[in-house]
Amino acid sequence: MRVLVIEDDAQTAAYMVKGLTEAGHTVDHAPNGRDGLFLGTSGDYDAMVIDRMLPGLDFPNVRQTTVRQAWYDSDGFNRFRGTGWMKEPCASCDEREKDFGGCRCQALALAGRATAADPVCELSPFHHVLEVAAQEAAVATLAPRRISVA
Repeated sequence: MRVLVIEDDAQTAAYMVKGLTEAGHTVDHAPNGRDGLFLGTSGDYDAMVIDRMLPGLDFPNVRQTTVRQAWYDSDGFNRFRGTGWMKEPCASCDEREKDFGGCRCQALALAGRATAADPVCELSPFHHVLEVAAQEAAVATLAPRRISVA
């Protein structure tokens, strides 16, 4: 599996990249959101691990537990497993067993609730947020910037 890790804490990122690589995955790391957005939209990833807090969910510290324990035993990852948590329009969608409601981090960031339908979905009441962003990006002017290497 090809995985993108977006994490600004170097020690946490190194730990995650090492663990995922040792588990047999191909891993890329983005040290900030800007780079993560670029790689995430231009890369071909099977999964992304994003440094994002979800209010009301507890996620284990991957430095204090195994990735396996974090994935299978934590409330943070189990809360949105399967389809039982879904509300409309996801609950009755024919695609619900394929994408399981989409990305919870995107829902939180763009809709303000992790339980909301992923705004990427055309059926989401928050889909317009992405349409507006896409229109704004289409007319934005990119300016070259100087990158210095220390």
